[in-house]
Order: sequence, then structure tokens, then C-alpha cells
Amino acid sequence: MFATTATFPRLEAIVWFNEDKETDCRIERSEGALRVFATSLRALDDPLP
Repeated sequence: MFATTATFPRLEAIVWFNEDKETDCRIERSEGALRVFATSLRALDDPLP
């Protein structure tokens, strides 16, 4: 999900709008979505090979 963030070394923040509007972007909309989001955030702390 956030794999391309490593290509932006000056990136300092990610803003997520947790809303159900035209598209349901809520992180907790399903257990799977929440799991993928959490896994992706943890991966940001892992150094690239």
C-alpha cells in the first residue's frame, strides 16, 4: 500500500481521510482492510534491501 513512499526520501507525513463518502476509505471498514493498513505501516519502519 505504501511501497512507493521509499522513492520519496523527503516525505514526512501521510494524511488519511477516514471517511465513507463517494468511496469508502475507512481503515476499519473490514478486518482485512485494517490488517493490510497496519502491516503496510509497520513495513515503513523496515529498511529497504
